[in-house]
Formats: sequence, C-alpha cells, structure tokens
Amino acid sequence: MSTENAVRFFFNGLKVGKSSLITGHWSYQRAFTSGNRVVGEHITFYAREYGGLPDAVRAMASVRNGTDSQTDYFETDRFNLTPGHPRWTDALAASVKDLERCITRIEKSGRGSDSLGMYRESVVEMKAAIEKNDKKC
Repeated sequence: MSTENAVRFFFNGLKVGKSSLITGHWSYQRAFTSGNRVVGEHITFYAREYGGLPDAVRAMASVRNGTDSQTDYFETDRFNLTPGHPRWTDALAASVKDLERCITRIEKSGRGSDSLGMYRESVVEMKAAIEKNDKKC
C-alpha cells in the first residue's frame, strides 16, 4: 500500500495519507453465549460527518450506510473490523485510547461513575488482546 493512501487510525478518527482528520468514534463490542463465553467481537468506526468515507477506507473495509432519504432517515458511514482483519490491532489500539479519554472525562466530571469499572475492565481486556496479537506477528 502506498503511503499516500495509507489509512492511519487515531483515538478520534482516521486519516488517509496527508488528508485532514476524518472525525468519528470507535466502539468495541463482544457477543456472548448464555454461558458467558465470548463467541465474537468486532470494532466499529462511526464517522461523525455525513460526507462519506474515502475510497482507501472502502478498499480496506466494507463501509455501511443505512440512509433512506425518502423517509428522512440519515446515517453517517461506518465499518466493522474483526480479529482476523490485518488492521485489527491498530483499530483496537485506537479504541483503547478513545475509551481511556472517555474514562478521564468521566473522572473529571464526576458524572457517570457507575460505568467506570466496566470501562476500566474493557481497557485491560483490550490491551491484553493487543499484546496477544502482537506476539503472533
């Protein structure tokens, strides 16, 4: 992949080559069985703006957008990455930084502290997944 079309992940969005930041947020999700066993996981990037994601991002991942202009329902673009994707670790690292910043904001505001334990636990699990994936390479 040429560096001019390289997609770089940040806690608050992504960049393609030397373009400006495409703002958005990351969401890490896991699916469980009734026995509390993890059966799947993925990270979703939600673009903040309605303009559409660049072709380099579309080449890297399947971008979705459920906009229906006939019913005045509009969505921004989004894409999912799963553990088998070559950029999984990069997306996971960006998601960790996004969540760590969220934790800091909650701590400073004093609101939403009920979720802090769960968020901190997620960060620990995500960092462990990054280390595990790095050892495979």
